[in-house]
Amino acid sequence: MHLMFVVLVVAVVHLAAAGHDFERGAQHYKAGRMRQAALAFERAAASNPASTDAYCNAAIAHGAAGDLDDAVRICDDALNAPGVDAGAVHDTLCSILLAQAARVHRSIDDREMDHMLRVWNLTTPSRSAPAYVDPAFVARLRLSCSKSSSLEHRAMMHLALEEEQDAIDLIMSSSDASPADPLNALLDEANDIRYRLGMACAESATALIDRPSWAFRNRSIDQRRLASAIRIAAPDRVADANRAARLAEERRLAEVGGTRKLCAPFTERVPLPNPVCAPGSWYGPPVVDALDGVRLRYQEPSLQVVHARDVFMEGASGVVYNDECVWFSRHNSWPDDFDGRALGRATVPVSGTIYNVGVDVVCNNFYHVIAEGLSRLALTLYAVPVGSRRLLLHDCPLWRDIAETILPGQSDDVVWYNTGSGARFATGTRRYQFENLLTVDYERDRTVDSWAGYYPPKAGVILARRLVLQAVAASNARRPGKRVVYVSRRDAGLRRAVVGEEQLLAAIATVVGRDCMDVFVVRQDRRHHRIIDQARRFANADLIVGPHGAGLTNMMFAQDKATIVYLPTEPMADHCFGNLAAALEMTLLPVRNVTAFYRGPYLLDDALVDAVVNVVRREVDRRGWLPGNVCREESIHDDL
Repeated sequence: MHLMFVVLVVAVVHLAAAGHDFERGAQHYKAGRMRQAALAFERAAASNPASTDAYCNAAIAHGAAGDLDDAVRICDDALNAPGVDAGAVHDTLCSILLAQAARVHRSIDDREMDHMLRVWNLTTPSRSAPAYVDPAFVARLRLSCSKSSSLEHRAMMHLALEEEQDAIDLIMSSSDASPADPLNALLDEANDIRYRLGMACAESATALIDRPSWAFRNRSIDQRRLASAIRIAAPDRVADANRAARLAEERRLAEVGGTRKLCAPFTERVPLPNPVCAPGSWYGPPVVDALDGVRLRYQEPSLQVVHARDVFMEGASGVVYNDECVWFSRHNSWPDDFDGRALGRATVPVSGTIYNVGVDVVCNNFYHVIAEGLSRLALTLYAVPVGSRRLLLHDCPLWRDIAETILPGQSDDVVWYNTGSGARFATGTRRYQFENLLTVDYERDRTVDSWAGYYPPKAGVILARRLVLQAVAASNARRPGKRVVYVSRRDAGLRRAVVGEEQLLAAIATVVGRDCMDVFVVRQDRRHHRIIDQARRFANADLIVGPHGAGLTNMMFAQDKATIVYLPTEPMADHCFGNLAAALEMTLLPVRNVTAFYRGPYLLDDALVDAVVNVVRREVDRRGWLPGNVCREESIHDDL
């Protein structure tokens, strides 16, 4: 969201006392002739030096014409004139300067990137905050707005100078802020910016958690962000994260209004498909120093079918509700998706029984769609006979690609869920009404790990793997993939990108052979990544190297007993890849001294490059491969 200042300045013209020049100035102003208006008001001020209105209107007209220096000059003249209301002059000039600041202010995306660069000492930002760095302008803005009688002006000044915490503290000090007060909108904006900038590193994220003022309004979105910050920066505080997530849902119901309450829908446990399940649980490789801190123990969750009759669904996260209850997704709870009202929106009726297998997972993230969504789709296809199932899928590129790959010729069995809105937080222009909605899902214990909803069952993972690899085998293009695949996040900005990656790739290539290694770059534009193409590139891989990120999900399509050399996060929050490797009975080797904050970069030096390469070298030796040339000619994938 761009920082927007709305400065409404109304020239109140007192014609009875103003004389001819004042009247002419008002006429020019109303006609949009700002420079003529400014000159007329200046003449009025010259003939009546005690007229605050004349000076202020002249400055306003100069500011509207873009003549900022003249606006400042007029205000300086007014402050030196006897009998002029200095407070009104400061209010006027503050408004003019804030309007100028709004015209040149950077987007929050630009500011977030500059902030990340400063936090991680990567480079000097091209534009330091604020965007308009003229010291004279900044000094005058601070002087005029600090003396303004308007608390709103002073808060807006801090936002203009990118001093969000000062703006929050100032608004918090006001005892007369009511829900309808415009200060609340400023507070929300300050909190939005503070959250995005504060999540750049562990220290500032911890400060967000420990400083309650950032969530002063207690909007549902603030509570959801608080839950997210705790999960990322303090993953051991599971109860606090779960409490904030629950409070976000309750607050959203209060914001929408009405009598609905949070409910638990009727669920029915169903047996997991025995042919694809390993008995009991698998504990992964022995825990040694290199693995310390990454959870590898895998336990099969119980599969369940959630029943809901005569319900509505809306929002990007598929919020389900009726007149009495609301069910938020356990995978992707975004309470701000819920609106619950029918006014102004179309309702799409869906009769009969339909199986929801993925509307409630994050639709633009490869891990969530493939590991969580595709595994649930695979379980549904396994358990529900053809001809008696209709599937509800999210209408986005990833799911469309999956349907084309996994469900060719079965388009009549799919209802595509599309709210008609591209905005992530919008409730959209349509909602769906279901006669009988069944959601294939799995139980998860969030009391131990608040990320547990993202860990799919082994049966679903293996079934999904088989479906995709069968599609790879049936495809015409069978170019064998490389034995070693490096997963790069160079296209992901700074979030868990590897700084120093070229040096690392060169070093790994000396161990495995440049021609034996594929570098898979995770593109932000998902149209570059068809699932069958990704699976083909990983289908021959015995060794995968890469940082924590959705691209590692492709381990699902690698060779049996593959090894993943994994660059983890610090703190170690999300154990999804440890869980996935355990479900696949693959070996995960975290390089524990090469870490990144969940939203920050990996910063490599020579010693850290050596740490990664040493793990790769040990794996090459363990497998008996030829150092410097680990290539093989043919694919030997069991599932192909």
